[in-house]
Amino acid sequence: MAIRHYLLAALAALALSGCGIKRTNIPDTASMPQGSGVMVARVVFVQRNAAGDEPAPALTAIKTTNLTVASLILDLHPGENFTVMSLPAGNYTWRGLYVGRRNSEFRNRLPFEIQAGKINYVGDIVVTLDWNDLTRYGMRVRSNLAASETYVHEVYPQLSGHYPMVASLTEDDR
Repeated sequence: MAIRHYLLAALAALALSGCGIKRTNIPDTASMPQGSGVMVARVVFVQRNAAGDEPAPALTAIKTTNLTVASLILDLHPGENFTVMSLPAGNYTWRGLYVGRRNSEFRNRLPFEIQAGKINYVGDIVVTLDWNDLTRYGMRVRSNLAASETYVHEVYPQLSGHYPMVASLTEDDR
């Protein structure tokens, strides 16, 4: 009977672990994991009518070969923030916005590609949210490759010295 409880607990932990991966910025290094690339995004979060005690919203993306589990979860912080993280190579799409227990998935695909052995700029991701009416939100992608290249060269000199940077913008900015 005790083995059954351990097995059930292990299965539950395994199931919950696949709900999404909260990723953080990587350290500056001259190496990259085999079969992976580095994603660079400048994330701009604009909030209206914020009181200061709101839960941190999150933006998610999924690998297009696995449409049920979030491949990455980005916590949104007010203002402009750069995200630099390692991801397995492949095709991804921005999935949705999560605010506390509420979520909204984007109606259209917003694809981007992570190429192995490259620094992949996926755009400036601009998210707007009105705290008085959570149905009023938006996300758009714009290109400012020059600013992101400058940031990566200054903050990640080892990485940028060893790997090329490529643009992989989503459909709405190509």
